[in-house]
Amino acid sequence: MAQAPRDENRVPAMLFVGSDGLTYPAQGDEETGKLKVVGGTPSPQTIADTGTVINLGNVGGNLCNMASANATATYTLTGSVDFGSSLILINRATAPTITGATNILGSDFIANTDMYLQVFNNGTRVEYWLEQIAA
Repeated sequence: MAQAPRDENRVPAMLFVGSDGLTYPAQGDEETGKLKVVGGTPSPQTIADTGTVINLGNVGGNLCNMASANATATYTLTGSVDFGSSLILINRATAPTITGATNILGSDFIANTDMYLQVFNNGTRVEYWLEQIAA
């Protein structure tokens, strides 16, 4: 069987699944024989105070209120992209809710205790859950 002519300037494209489970475009480097990610790897952004609005516009995730817990009762969403996420440090008297998101099973809410609020757009719907921080 005859092979298609090789384009010497073309490096084969492929997908690379990172340790975070996300898929990134990648190319084989013909000089080193190693796979390299093309276009960079998403990284988390730090948001000092998310207030009442949770941003899901970064597939690398957002780390919110890590220095000072948020006490908001009801959040709304903005900038939601597939696989966007946010981790928010919270501390309040009652469990928070997020308009436009589905609460799924996580840790039981503990009043007046630092907890993590995880929010994730799984490509089909936005879900959120609480995580107890081990002492």
